Amino acid sequence: MAVLEPVRVLNAVDNVLDGPAVNGAVNAICYLPIPIDDSGVIATFHWGALTRSDVFFPPTAAWVVNVKTAFPVEQVLSDGTYSVWFEVDDIVAENHSASVPFDLDVQNSSLTAPTLAKPLLPDDLYHGNVINFERSLLTITITIPAYPGMAAGDHYDLSLRIFETNGTFIKLVSTGSEDVTAVGPIEVEIPPDANIFTGYNGVYGYFYYTITKAGSLDQISFTTQVYIDTVAPGD
Repeated sequence: MAVLEPVRVLNAVDNVLDGPAVNGAVNAICYLPIPIDDSGVIATFHWGALTRSDVFFPPTAAWVVNVKTAFPVEQVLSDGTYSVWFEVDDIVAENHSASVPFDLDVQNSSLTAPTLAKPLLPDDLYHGNVINFERSLLTITITIPAYPGMAAGDHYDLSLRIFETNGTFIKLVSTGSEDVTAVGPIEVEIPPDANIFTGYNGVYGYFYYTITKAGSLDQISFTTQVYIDTVAPGD
């Protein structure tokens, strides 16, 4: 396996992103190998536990990942240590190569790190993270698991962030915002006419929720990632 150049994270100094750097643009540069026979490569970028993949063809020499739009920022730019690296598969030759991972420290960030369990989608809505087109046209019930310290009067906001596969932000969709009325799992029903999945031709979506107590943001959840391709065949 070939060893690629390490990812270069702009704004990082000695593999540290501090508060001012986090507030600016955070871009990561992955230097791509030259594929055989102009066939192209599939590149996968890793930042902590999250990944993003895309396909590139010559003469593309580098992949610039906008970290703030490629991932939920709370999961990648709150205080902590993240392993950063990328890997590449040649589409035709089936060669695999990867960079050496390194630890990146984020310090003095103003972002709240996620602590709550991710929202749960119906099993029949997606398979392998891919949204089922026909099922997406029906009522969808998303479950927010019960969380520590849950109490009536808390307020939840369930949202969906949508991005192009290259990490470009498309929109933020509010899918539910209510006060908690009882302690236990919360079922958020999304009617068909909400059309939250309609008309997207190959994009990423991230479901997450926040919990507010006494008028201020208290906790945020990890995300449930989906791939949305709900443009009907022939459209």
